[in-house]
Amino acid sequence: IIVLTFTPEFFAKFGFVETSKEKLMHKLYMGCMNCTKYDSPFTCPEVAMTLNIRD
Repeated sequence: IIVLTFTPEFFAKFGFVETSKEKLMHKLYMGCMNCTKYDSPFTCPEVAMTLNIRD
């Protein structure tokens, strides 16, 4: 599971870990390319986080 958030502390409580946007670019690109707030995913202040749910 991938989230972009301004409140990483909240998601960390549920086991999410901060991840570099570079590692997720192939997943983030489609959502980020239509963003009207920022020119690039790398200028976006949101924090990328992931949660591995595999057993």
